[in-house]
Amino acid sequence: MADGSAYDPLEGSDKYRVIRELGRGGMGEVFLGEHIALGTQVVIKLLHLELSTKSGLVDRMRLEAQACARLNHPNIVRVTDFDRTPKGRPYFVMEYLPGRSLSEETEARGGYLPVVEALDMTRQALEGLAYAHEAGLIHRDIKLDNLFVVEPKKPTDRKLVKILDFGVAKVTDTGGDDAPAPLMVPTGMGVVVGTPRFFAPEQARGQKLDHRADIYAMGLVLYNLVAGRGPFDHCQTITEMARAHVLTPPAPPSQLASQSVPPALDQAVLRAVAKAPDERWPSAEAFIEALTAIDAQPAAAPTNATAFQAPAHGSSPNHSMGGQALHASPSVSGASPAVTASGATSGHETQAMGGSPAYTPAPAGPKRYGYGVAVIVALLSGAIGAGIATAALGMM
Repeated sequence: MADGSAYDPLEGSDKYRVIRELGRGGMGEVFLGEHIALGTQVVIKLLHLELSTKSGLVDRMRLEAQACARLNHPNIVRVTDFDRTPKGRPYFVMEYLPGRSLSEETEARGGYLPVVEALDMTRQALEGLAYAHEAGLIHRDIKLDNLFVVEPKKPTDRKLVKILDFGVAKVTDTGGDDAPAPLMVPTGMGVVVGTPRFFAPEQARGQKLDHRADIYAMGLVLYNLVAGRGPFDHCQTITEMARAHVLTPPAPPSQLASQSVPPALDQAVLRAVAKAPDERWPSAEAFIEALTAIDAQPAAAPTNATAFQAPAHGSSPNHSMGGQALHASPSVSGASPAVTASGATSGHETQAMGGSPAYTPAPAGPKRYGYGVAVIVALLSGAIGAGIATAALGMM
């Protein structure tokens, strides 16, 4: 490596050299690298050597690489190569993007974005999703950490948003011959893939998903951008979070925001996060049109955030899981999962994992589960049963 370390994750590759580590998770590593012949900087994502014989993980990595490589859109991260090291470690190479995740962007700016800017960034992400959906891909893990804000060359330039991490994407049969090959072992019915804080109700139930699950997640993204929190951040467990997505009507974002939110924006967001897929915006394009039509002039006055009272059993939106196991029992048939969670990974990831290329290792300690834990929940004997694992190679 260029920093003087003897460890060479690419094992003598003649195409790329590693400059420095950007981040790592339980399943792999991400590095800032350089294309040797061209001299351009890239991001290299590798699966851990000991996992390189796991066909399911390798297949997921292949799908992510193929998906991003075939999605040639300005609002989707570009993948340029997929290969293996001499010892068999699969890796793929992405464009290097200076900037930070949308979660880091909002945190650095006080927790939320002005309405006009939030609308613009949401529309950009929806443009990328519309392209992916047309190509036959459902992302299934849209969240603030998987949306990347590219640092503009000039302070006055528009900030570009790119979608990251297609590691748990679903290939549909609507993408034609140009769609990536589906997984050799597809995700089965009753298996939930995604991040609890951004689950669509049908996702929390382990039901079949279509593109409208991504619409729901984008509604929650916009909710977070304008309100500084999500509608169910008071939930303290994954079970409570899943149950809220299925059963609890969300408060309008204006009731939780510290800025003025136009009524039309409230209506657009609430339609996006409707419990029934048929009641949501029918497509990413329709959602874009609704947001474009919104008059972003300030409302008469900001709504007092205390107007919406969260349930007493969940008072803190920053509840931490840490790394310990968490158990909960089902309370709603077919809706509220009994969950066992373990092995939470670092939330301070890199560009490839929904964070910033300027990587700073996270200190040990408690972790907020809402952003960083993507889960797989299996249905057992008609009830939603236990089985949590980090998705998308454990690094997202």
